[in-house]
Amino acid sequence: MLPAPANTCLDVPFSITVPADATPGDHAGGVIASIAEEAVDATGQKALVDRRVAARVHLTVAGAVAPTLTIDTVRLEYTQSVNPATGGEMTVRYRVRNTGDLRLSGTGAVRVTGPFGWELARTGVLEIPELLPGGSVTVTEKIVGVQPTVRLNAEVTVEPANFDEKLTGVTRGTAVWAWPWALVGVLVAAVLYLLFRFTRRGSSHRRQKKNRTSLDPAPAQ
Repeated sequence: MLPAPANTCLDVPFSITVPADATPGDHAGGVIASIAEEAVDATGQKALVDRRVAARVHLTVAGAVAPTLTIDTVRLEYTQSVNPATGGEMTVRYRVRNTGDLRLSGTGAVRVTGPFGWELARTGVLEIPELLPGGSVTVTEKIVGVQPTVRLNAEVTVEPANFDEKLTGVTRGTAVWAWPWALVGVLVAAVLYLLFRFTRRGSSHRRQKKNRTSLDPAPAQ
């Protein structure tokens, strides 16, 4: 502990020793400065107040490194709108993890497609905060106006950013069922109407045939 008189500034030298078995890559730590002083609270009781200031430290150990971002999971939720013309709302949640050994930030984007790869929606580029090795973050994107096309596919692409070298991005996708119930209802109603007309027409035809048979005169003896 170093005494520091009031209204003074002290330069405190320190050193960090890297263990011999430290793995190559980024390692995070912190330096904390603590100042303890005696204070009196509202009831007149004396208390020792410990004020601390911390500074973040990042050290890079030389050696072979493999900076990598991965997508752990992708989850989809789809909610249909009351008005079929406006489409529904899709919620995409995905978790990005730094599985490499260097600090990395990045960007993420979502592309929504229907059957045969037909693109229905695409989000803008979202900034992914800096992740330490082993760190992760969950990103949530809400996309409105997505029409139900029976099967909806969401493809998430994450690109590492702010790095000296060009790193390979990663893509992961999943799908969810989204039935166009309004269209299904119209088709079912049309089929039922056609069945009704066909059945009614068949019944009418049989009645007419029966009436013609009953009106035919009996053969002469």
